[in-house]
Amino acid sequence: MGEGFKLILILIIYFALGAGLTYRNNKGKNSESTAQNWLKYLVYLGIIFALFAIIYYFNSWFKYACLWIILVGIFELTRLEIKNNRKRKALFSGILVVFLLISCLFYSFSLIERHILLITFFTVSAFDAFSQTIGQMFGKSKIVPQISPNKTVGGFIGGILLAVTTALLIGNILNLETALSLFWGICISLSAFVGDLAASAVKRKYQVKDFSRLIPGHGGYLDRFDSLMFAGAMVYLLNRLI
Repeated sequence: MGEGFKLILILIIYFALGAGLTYRNNKGKNSESTAQNWLKYLVYLGIIFALFAIIYYFNSWFKYACLWIILVGIFELTRLEIKNNRKRKALFSGILVVFLLISCLFYSFSLIERHILLITFFTVSAFDAFSQTIGQMFGKSKIVPQISPNKTVGGFIGGILLAVTTALLIGNILNLETALSLFWGICISLSAFVGDLAASAVKRKYQVKDFSRLIPGHGGYLDRFDSLMFAGAMVYLLNRLI
């Protein structure tokens, strides 16, 4: 069984599990909410398989995918509907500058070794997907309600555990040392959480629900790729140090 086949098989198993969890979480909800959740699931499935194909089979294209994410992210930030002019000025002078710095690191991340890209991609994807679905199932206590009311302690713990497990699994397939895979799993999943939290903080501060409606069922490119961008930036920095 080849390396690529094993990685695709993991994606299929995870999405089958995700479909089961989505079905379970939809029980008792109205048809509109159910349809929205399935749309979000299907769009996420398409994004993940497309990114995997680019990273694994067309690796030289990944930098262009990252550049596209960055450019659309800049577009979304500059298009935020902010009524207060002082807040708009603060956005451009502060948050946009920070975003550009992270974007430079994220683009640099797109140029590093494929095995690091893969373990980052799989770990972030696992954390994003399962922190939300597990949080919907078992999340009772809010972790940061003042920033993101939907994030729960249960979702955070479940997401971290599955993300780290995923990193170990992918590391084994890619013949990485277990200690290194564990290190990346912990660092990447925590970075993904911080990136997601930072995006939520921006929306909270400027009183917007979504960055845009460019991706059906999701809150925009930044809402979908915030974790990957921040984790990618941190991975690039850490990779330079170790």
